[in-house]
Formats: sequence, structure tokens, C-alpha cells
Amino acid sequence: MRKIEFQAGHRTRFWERNCVAVGLSAGFLEPLEASAILLVEIAAQFIAEQMPATRAAMDPVARRYNAIFAYRWARIIDFLKLHYLLSRRTEPFWADNRRTESIPKA
Repeated sequence: MRKIEFQAGHRTRFWERNCVAVGLSAGFLEPLEASAILLVEIAAQFIAEQMPATRAAMDPVARRYNAIFAYRWARIIDFLKLHYLLSRRTEPFWADNRRTESIPKA
């Protein structure tokens, strides 16, 4: 078995000036990344529908995008944590993710 180390997390600001972080550039939470696939689709839809026509309109759209995606990433973390907490698996990875101090604050 080969152990692959990774640092889980996500950006605090996904849209900065004229750049938008989508997919793995936005964050990485878990090896299977099924949740990240959903976020890529939602991000693409948001960008396609909300892309500002002028630079003056970009800042409010970026603020809204950042707020929405910070919320979505937090909910995915909650969902993944629940998955680990309810599991009865005993492997170290699963046991580490059931530790009380690893539970996100409400």
C-alpha cells in the first residue's frame, strides 16, 4: 500500500479580480472528489450566467460568488464529516476523522 499525503482545504477567496478558482484550484477535500465535480458544474453555471459585462460590475459579482462558494464548501465539509462520523470503519484514516477535535464548529 502506498500512502499519499495531502492537505485538505479550500481558498477563502475564489474570485479575485479577473481570476476565478474552479475545481482543484479552488480546493481539495477528499480523495474521491465526487463533491468537487458538483462544485465545478455549479461554478461553470454561475460564471456563465453572472459574468459581468464591465469591470465596474465585477466586484459585486465576485463578492457574491465568494460568499456563495464559501457556504457551499462549508456544507460539503459538514456532509463529508458526517459520512466519517457515522462510519464504523476502523482504519486510521477513518478513526482520525471521527476525533472530536476534527469536527467543524457550527
